[in-house]
Amino acid sequence: MRTILVGAVMLLLALTCLTGHGQDKKNDPVANELAKWQGKWTGQSGGAEGWTLVFAGDKLESYHLGTLKHNGVLKIDPTKTPKTWDYTITEGPEKGLLTLGIYELKGDELTLCYVEGGDKARPTEFAVGGKGGEYLQVWKHEKH
Repeated sequence: MRTILVGAVMLLLALTCLTGHGQDKKNDPVANELAKWQGKWTGQSGGAEGWTLVFAGDKLESYHLGTLKHNGVLKIDPTKTPKTWDYTITEGPEKGLLTLGIYELKGDELTLCYVEGGDKARPTEFAVGGKGGEYLQVWKHEKH
């Protein structure tokens, strides 16, 4: 009887670990940081004017002048210095296009520096050219 009980407890623990239940999401730096990205952001500078980004979970939609242009998946790593983000377009004519970048998030302002295309190196500083990227943009979080 004791062997069956120990086996059942071990199975329950294994299933809990595999399904992610019992993990403390409050201590997950990616989940905490990604929560700050959620919602609608409007482009302020660096060629982002007229563009809107909408984040929902790890999904990103980009709009230009109100027209949907891209759907994709976002991956961030706030534990790196500088913090990194990757965006892969998952639908449309640019499906598969990979964007590699760095970011800085201060309150309602998101600064993105990035390159498009997986054959280019991720920027290492917030600048255009040199060790920077092709794009350096500032976005403002819209409040509801």
